[in-house]
Amino acid sequence: MTPSEFLEKWSGSAAAERSNAQSFVLDLCQVLNVDPPHAATSDADRDAYVFEKPVTVPHEGRQQSIGFVDLFKRGHFILEAKQGSEEGSSRLGTAKRDTPAWHIAMQDAFGQALKYARAMDAPPPFLIVTDVGYCFDLYASFDRSASYRAFPDAASSGNADLGSGFGSRNIGRAGLPGPLHIRQELHGRNAGVPPAGPAASPPPNERLAPTSVTSEF
Repeated sequence: MTPSEFLEKWSGSAAAERSNAQSFVLDLCQVLNVDPPHAATSDADRDAYVFEKPVTVPHEGRQQSIGFVDLFKRGHFILEAKQGSEEGSSRLGTAKRDTPAWHIAMQDAFGQALKYARAMDAPPPFLIVTDVGYCFDLYASFDRSASYRAFPDAASSGNADLGSGFGSRNIGRAGLPGPLHIRQELHGRNAGVPPAGPAASPPPNERLAPTSVTSEF
């Protein structure tokens, strides 16, 4: 699959997270020329790179619950997926994209990934939140403190538009490395800043403007 084919297939998808998330990741791995997630087993030590990784989450009063990471790669990242919809769509999905409700949902997904990371003995360096077919939010913590910050910074990395190189450089740093040279003239979405005020999702990340992107890593 070429980058153009990937974008054509996924940029029009919306409002079907459960149906689309794993297929989206598998296609992304193909475009980046890296191994896809492995088949899960009953052995937690072997399940180092799998969909739906179970995590025991502690709660107050010595209570525990089991959560499932959408995609986990040990020593690399936790990925949580959502999928919103465009204005005028007949289906809602996570929320209408770039609305206050959508920003809150994306921040809630970050909170979910953060909860899983903090329940692990060795939190991975990256958390990724994706709206399938639309954007990636990336967060990093390199000291194993699980104090994650927008990567590489709030202004330039958060909400990396799928049309602006589909976040390939930062996804590579998060644990999908491989030789890749992409140069695409893409019609992305206009730059925009999440709304201010209590409904906005901090940090105030900017969407990348349409550009000609070259990624090498």
